[in-house]
Amino acid sequence: EQHYEIPAEAVTRIRAAMRLYRQPEGWLFPGRANQAKTAGSLSGQIKSTVEQRLGVPFHPHLYRAIAVYLQVLAHGAQGLEIGRILLGNRDAETIRKNYGYLADRQLLRQAQEEIAKKQIAATRRR
Repeated sequence: EQHYEIPAEAVTRIRAAMRLYRQPEGWLFPGRANQAKTAGSLSGQIKSTVEQRLGVPFHPHLYRAIAVYLQVLAHGAQGLEIGRILLGNRDAETIRKNYGYLADRQLLRQAQEEIAKKQIAATRRR
């Protein structure tokens, strides 16, 4: 069994939300009758809130992509595995197939930045 540390900033925000919205049963996303919200209810509320506030179409699968993207930004290609665990996917191939391009883009961006730094350093030495 693998364990991943939740970033301190996320823990702080979760604790603040739980204090602000204190619930008798302790649910982070409480629904009716002191039960947790269903996945469909929560995803529908996220969708409508994002669309209302940002004025752009939104689908819950974009939320999943954002979660993996943020992990890839923070951890490079290893973020795919962290994203797989966060999303609850059992099959690593599914994550690679659907989100692998994010890691490729991040690696390409890092390589381009490194080349640019070396070019600037070489120009300054002349």
